[in-house]
Amino acid sequence: QPLAPAAPTAMMAMSGGAIPMAEPPENPLQAIGTLVIYGVFSYLVHCWFHKGVVLINAMVILHPHLEILTYVALSMPPLLAVQSGILNRLTYAAVQSIALLVPAMSLRHVIMSMTEPLGQAVQAVMIFLGLNLLVNATPEGFVLSLPEVLDFLSQGKDHIVTADMIQNSFMAFSSGLTHAALMTLFGWFLWKAKAPPKEMQHLAHDHKADNALQRYWLSLVHGRGLPVIFDLVLSIGVVWFVMRAWFAFIGVSPETVLTFGGMGSIAIGLASQSVVGNVVAGLLLLVTQPFAVGDEITTGSNKGRVLKIGWSSTTVHDDKTGAKIIIPNTAIVGKDTMNRSAGKARVIKSSFPVTFLEEVDMESRVTKLLYDIKNVIKEHPAVDGQAPPKVQFGFEGHHSHVTIK
Repeated sequence: QPLAPAAPTAMMAMSGGAIPMAEPPENPLQAIGTLVIYGVFSYLVHCWFHKGVVLINAMVILHPHLEILTYVALSMPPLLAVQSGILNRLTYAAVQSIALLVPAMSLRHVIMSMTEPLGQAVQAVMIFLGLNLLVNATPEGFVLSLPEVLDFLSQGKDHIVTADMIQNSFMAFSSGLTHAALMTLFGWFLWKAKAPPKEMQHLAHDHKADNALQRYWLSLVHGRGLPVIFDLVLSIGVVWFVMRAWFAFIGVSPETVLTFGGMGSIAIGLASQSVVGNVVAGLLLLVTQPFAVGDEITTGSNKGRVLKIGWSSTTVHDDKTGAKIIIPNTAIVGKDTMNRSAGKARVIKSSFPVTFLEEVDMESRVTKLLYDIKNVIKEHPAVDGQAPPKVQFGFEGHHSHVTIK
């Protein structure tokens, strides 16, 4: 089936969001209006920030005693905006409006993936601005004498903490924390964007994709091909990108983490060679693709339909018992495996009883019966004419039967 554009009300569900929001725009005109409102609001916030800086300088110069009140008053709008949830609603409405104007499902999914991360990022920046303005409300002449046990807070200034030290230390700490948080939210966006949309979860693996991104998503949905390995590498890259930001915030060198992590990986690998072997076999199955999810296979003594191809094992639905069999990937790679779903034709064997009311001229009657069955099978449009059917007559005890292959 063609991939139809998602309805505006279903877009939030597609992106996995759970934030209570206002109703999304219902038509392109309303979407454009929402974007205009969002742009005006952003411009007003921008002007408020720059005007606030000018106002602070002028107020402090003219009325030094109002310095604390000025900073506190300027810190309230961003903090109250976060508390009220208006930033989330505006961000949601803006992203929904842009997505509504995009006809391509792939691009629309990528845009909708930024709904929650972008909303959280805007809130993080507002909290950063509000708290720093609030800390800057510390009086210029503020001096605090510290006991010896807290001397490390004075930065070598003889047990004394000044307003400038508090403001500069908090600015450095909050900047690093906000940067790490923004990198985490960006990684969250990449994680959501690379995941297949819910619209593609139930499509067949041979569905005709519109572009390379849809082909990539289809491969992920059905767990087959090089895109699965690429997705694993991409996931590791996203996690490492986020971890580097937090390592920089806490002052830990990524090279040190990699060194100790590499040594630990070697030790774990030596201690669990079977696990590593199964993972390598899983990679081999994904690259060579001897079978896919949904195929009927026979490997060793196991026979059934493939439910899942994992990194360490493959799950098969047993034909006889109906149970789920978890087979280590090394066991599949190390044995002959028959894919009964591969190819355009399959061999079907069927046997059924035959009763003759009169046992007269049995030989000619059996010969004619087998001849007629062969002709009926040959003329069937679903039967491959290159492989003529085999029809046999036999007995099981006192009962006669015909076997067709």
